[in-house]
Amino acid sequence: MHRRLFALIVSFTASALGAQASHDPARVALMTDDIPRFWAAYDASAGATDTLPFRLQYLDSGSAGVRAFIPNRIQSAARLAGTIRRYQRYYESIRGGSLALDTATAFKQAIRVALTRFADADADAKFPPAYFVVGAWNSGGTTSRDAVIIGVEVNGNGPDVVLDELNAWARSVIGTTAELPFIVTHEYVHTQQRGPRDDRLLTRSLREGGADFLAELFAGPSTVQSRWTYGNAHEAELWARFQTQMLTKDASDWLYDGNRAQGHPADLGYYMGYRITRAYYEKATDKRAAVRAILRIADAEAFLAESGYPDRFTVAR
Repeated sequence: MHRRLFALIVSFTASALGAQASHDPARVALMTDDIPRFWAAYDASAGATDTLPFRLQYLDSGSAGVRAFIPNRIQSAARLAGTIRRYQRYYESIRGGSLALDTATAFKQAIRVALTRFADADADAKFPPAYFVVGAWNSGGTTSRDAVIIGVEVNGNGPDVVLDELNAWARSVIGTTAELPFIVTHEYVHTQQRGPRDDRLLTRSLREGGADFLAELFAGPSTVQSRWTYGNAHEAELWARFQTQMLTKDASDWLYDGNRAQGHPADLGYYMGYRITRAYYEKATDKRAAVRAILRIADAEAFLAESGYPDRFTVAR
């Protein structure tokens, strides 16, 4: 098992580097060929009752991106097939929209426009290839220094998509194909973020919320609004609670809480990080320098102080 995982990682890194990262958004590889490969395996599997086509025609034959998605996400052909059986009407309903991505040029052009804005703001930005894959409904995207990988099944909502198999949390976070430029740009921000990493809530929220803010700046706002609508209506009370926990390593109420969140949307740490990085950007006179600072936060507490965000809640005496 460990030897196979190591081989997958080596294969992924070598292949992704072969595609090469680029400073030029026009030359960034946006790779969608895993999508028709998935549907060919799906058809050969007789509706996910046979796992062999998923293994041979999709996982073993897929791109470096789909192979890198296996260890911690897809995991195996059997798990992928089981997920499809559980959400079969949903998967079947996103087929047309996902296959359209393989031949569509508009969404790729929108990504390149966003990356052009990114490159204009940060001349050091270098963009690795992006892979669009179909996964097991547990990851909308991930990154390494060498690639961005997007799970299109978590970003497949649309007017004809069947949602009744999904729970309330899944329905609240599912993205649309129209939102892919925002999602992809968010992940590209992660590939460019530098600076020390620690497990404190503040640092992690600034990384995620900063990626959301810069994705909005370059690609336009997210269409999944529940987090922002709730946050804007409860910002003062969220900040009051956040500041008491932000220097701890306990992010359980703020990040990646999924369907554990009760009475409010999940991942409100993204919202707090977004508001702080936006405050920093709005306060800055040199906007390009502000973008670079958001990408290279060396000291989370100093960045928070420089943003002026806490001052918004100071009561004059």
